[in-house]
Formats: sequence, C-alpha cells, structure tokens
Amino acid sequence: MKLLHFFLLSFICATTTQAQIQLIATSHYNYDSTGYFKNDTSTIFYAAANTNPAKQNYADAYVTYQPDSIRFYFKNGASMDLQSRAIYSYGSNYDFPIKYQSHLYNNNVYFLYTNTDYYRTGNLLDSAISQSTTISTGNTNTDAKYTYHYNGLNLNDTTWNVYFSNGVYSMSQKNVTSYTASNNIAEIIYFESSDSINYTPDSKTNFFYSSAGVMDSSVFYTWYMNAWYKVGKNVFTNNSNQQPILKEYMYYDNTTMIYSTTTKEVYMRNNGIQRDSMFSMTWNQANMQFDTTVKYGYRYQSNLLTQSYGFTLNPTTLQWQPDPYSAINNYYYNEIPSSTNDIHSDKAFSLTVFPNPAETHITLKGDWQQKTYFIYTPQGQLVQTGTVSENQQVPVQLLSSGHYIIQVAGSRGMQKASFIKL
Repeated sequence: MKLLHFFLLSFICATTTQAQIQLIATSHYNYDSTGYFKNDTSTIFYAAANTNPAKQNYADAYVTYQPDSIRFYFKNGASMDLQSRAIYSYGSNYDFPIKYQSHLYNNNVYFLYTNTDYYRTGNLLDSAISQSTTISTGNTNTDAKYTYHYNGLNLNDTTWNVYFSNGVYSMSQKNVTSYTASNNIAEIIYFESSDSINYTPDSKTNFFYSSAGVMDSSVFYTWYMNAWYKVGKNVFTNNSNQQPILKEYMYYDNTTMIYSTTTKEVYMRNNGIQRDSMFSMTWNQANMQFDTTVKYGYRYQSNLLTQSYGFTLNPTTLQWQPDPYSAINNYYYNEIPSSTNDIHSDKAFSLTVFPNPAETHITLKGDWQQKTYFIYTPQGQLVQTGTVSENQQVPVQLLSSGHYIIQVAGSRGMQKASFIKL
C-alpha cells in the first residue's frame, strides 16, 4: 500500500511541459543464462484533447508523462499477458487529476478493481480516498485515506496517510514538512501511529542547498529510545549546469561520530546536461578501494531519451554481464524530430525575448510559463534546459558570453529566438 501511495503522489505531482511529442510505449528486457528476453511492455493512450507532452528529466534520465490510460503487459511463459489497465481522469484543461482507476489481471483473468478519488479546494489537493473491489465477490473495501494541509504560502506542510486491511483500520503515518526562506524543503519528519491519534517519530531527513538553490546534501535520522540518531547522508556534487555528477552515501558511526563513504554513483553527461552513463561503486574494505559493480548507459535522439541499458559485475566470474533485471529499457514516441539541428532550419524566429543582449536572465514575450526550453550554441550544442518560470523568465547567468538560440515547446510546436549573453 505504501508503494501505491508513492505512485499516486508521483501521479499527482507529475508535470509535463515539452511540446506535443508524447511517449506512447515502453519495453523492458531482462537477461538470464538464455540471453535477453522481453519482460514487460506498456502501451500508452491519450485522448484527442490531451496535448500534454512527455517531459525529459536529464538529471536522472527518465521521462514523465500525463496519459489518459495505460495497458501493462508482463511475460507469462511464452506469452505477454495483460497485467493491468490504468485509467486517469483530469480536471478541465488537464490541469490536475481527479480520479485514478486500475483493473488488475492474473493469467488474463480480471480479479481486482482499484479506484482513487482526489478532492480539491481550488487547485490545492485536500484529500484522496483509495478503494478496491474484488471481482469474484463484489466486495469493496477502503484501502487508504490521505489528507493534506498547507501553510500560508500554499506549500504542503502536513500529510496524513491512514491505511486499512480488508477494510479494517491498520495503521497511520504523518509527514511534517518545513521549508527554507526560499521555499525549498528543509526537513521532513515521518511519524507512525497505531490509532491515528498518538503519533511517534520514526525518521526524518534534513535537506541542504548550494548558493544556487540546488540540493547538495541530505542527512538521515532515525528515532530510537526517544532520541534522534544520525544514520547517514547523501552528498551531491553538481557541475556548472547544476546537474549532479557525483552522489555519495556516507554512513555515520554514532560511536566515533565520523562519516565514511560506503557507496557512490558517478554520472557522465553529454554537454554537461544529459545523463550519458552512470557508474555505481561500493567500498571494498579488503582492498581499500571503490569497486564498480553496476553501470548504465543512455541513448538519446533529438534530445529524447530512447534507450537505457544496464550491466552488473558477476561476483563469481568478475566479468561484466547485462543487468538481469534491467538489461535494456526502450522508450517510444509518437514522433521524433529529425535532428537537433532543426535550430538551423529556415523557419522564422517567431519567439521574442528581452533584454537582448542579456546578463542574468531573458524574459519571453507571450504565455510560456512552465514550458520546457532548450538553449543551444549556433553549432547545435545543447548547453542548458529547464522550465520557464511563472514570470516568463529563463536564467542565463551561468552561460559563457556569446551567441545562443533558445527553443521553447509551445502549443504550436517548437518556437525559437536568438540572443546574446554578455
């Protein structure tokens, strides 16, 4: 049920801002002694009114999207069987979800229906209720109830999650979030309860940010014998584009009060932005070194993630082999632009930006807030991407002086403008 809650929150918070290029299918291949085999696929559907496009997350190499329905198929012997159908309902203009439905199958037999309704005051989510119906008996039970509270800035500061088992109360959780002066998350405290009245602390995470407002570390604590004990922390190193290139997990020894790095991930990036590869390393105490145990590669076409592939180190042969559970992941779109060099086409530069030249930021004329932008050099090199702010601005202070071209994904496709960074 906790995993369902995580998925539901991911659905609630997902945003999509790239042009009308939509993710329409995925396929995932695993690997065993017989070789590669297709493990699961998904087919993604959009209503005609749903023009929300796929959004590329280059920092972590994944794609978010806002579909109307999805069908998931999983390997069952020699066939690919339908495992579930997910249906999403939204408010006007697809601005927020109002219902999520799932139909689950076992050996192609429909056995369970789940439904989650979302309730809002304006654009703020107040609560959600999840229920499930067993098809064979027709019995419907409540699985979970979620309630959300917001501070004076409309930031979610408290969430209550109440869980049920077969319709009978099981347990509750409460998450309390505080924020920095810049409205970044400063701390999340997790509580648990057996009666929904008395809550006991369970764990907490503190977040820290660089001067650029990018998270550079998070510290984890656990509640033990009425006191907080530090467990460890993640430390991030970012490049000049504020993209992570190193993540270190450091274990904290409460006796010596010393941190020690136990695992780390190194990220290589195309043009300093797109994740090109990832190397996961574990500390080898016997040899006093970090050993690479997992590595991933990523492929893009016209700035769209089309494939990732993984390898693991066989502990017996010490040879690299395809990842048994994530050997190849494919992403399929309704269309892929022919080339990033479309910025050199003869189409007129229809986007207006000012000031031009610019020192710290450019402002886009028109309705572009929350749209995805791409900034290229005249040679077609992608140097920055992000989301246009609510006040129609794009930061450019980190760019070197020179001439650039910005593309923005709008309702009529990609529009562009040239500008000079002083």
